[in-house]
Amino acid sequence: MNNDEELSKKVHSWLETQGYATEMKVAMQLKKYNFGVLQSFYYDDPETNISREIDVIARSIDNGGLLEMFSVIECKKSQKPWIVFTSEASVQNRITSFAVMGETTKSSIIKNITKMLQIDWLRKEGRVGYSITEAFTNKEDSSFKAGISATKAAISLSKSNQLAGVNYFNFYFPTVVFDGQLFECYLDENGNSVVNEVSSVFLNFQIKFGEYQGASIHIVKLDFFETYCRELEKTFIQLKQILKLDRKRLALSLGMDPNLVED
Repeated sequence: MNNDEELSKKVHSWLETQGYATEMKVAMQLKKYNFGVLQSFYYDDPETNISREIDVIARSIDNGGLLEMFSVIECKKSQKPWIVFTSEASVQNRITSFAVMGETTKSSIIKNITKMLQIDWLRKEGRVGYSITEAFTNKEDSSFKAGISATKAAISLSKSNQLAGVNYFNFYFPTVVFDGQLFECYLDENGNSVVNEVSSVFLNFQIKFGEYQGASIHIVKLDFFETYCRELEKTFIQLKQILKLDRKRLALSLGMDPNLVED
């Protein structure tokens, strides 16, 4: 092996430990499902106004451009497992935990709440996380930091649209894709700790930055990400159908052809 081949091998090994491959695999999978994809997107931190980076953003939009859905993704890789503490009573408000969204979108969701309950990601049946930690470390918790990053990026995107006067139907789903082992922990009816390995989990993370509020974070293992893509696609199709009349009314108010929202 010559020096160039040896260096190339070392670079490849280093990249694998840093998680860059995770970002590329996530972007590739999203493209297979025909999502618009942005990698290494910079946003203004809603707390400090400092420019920060989010790993991947996936976007879906209806034909009329009146409904947009974003998956705002932070990617992490670690040899140390993550543990999500779960409960059957973690979600107190399904609407605000569903996605980061503006008031126009939220009002429409409330108006259509009966139909919205058809969406799995809104119902969140089963156990939902209320806290997260990285095992075997006393340093800064990368799991919590990843949640903050995804939430801030989602809020920043929503805030930008609101400040620009865009009052369409926009949904921003904070997501963390984790290349590692993911566990949930809870107490059984006898008060004993139960620890199970899981593929994905919702984490209630409705943290506020000023007037803007976060939503639940979808934490997904990398090897489960294709299933997440299918669920994301299904959610967008459901939103288009449930909000069809609202989109038509909005199209008419904007002087657009309402037939554009027939998709």
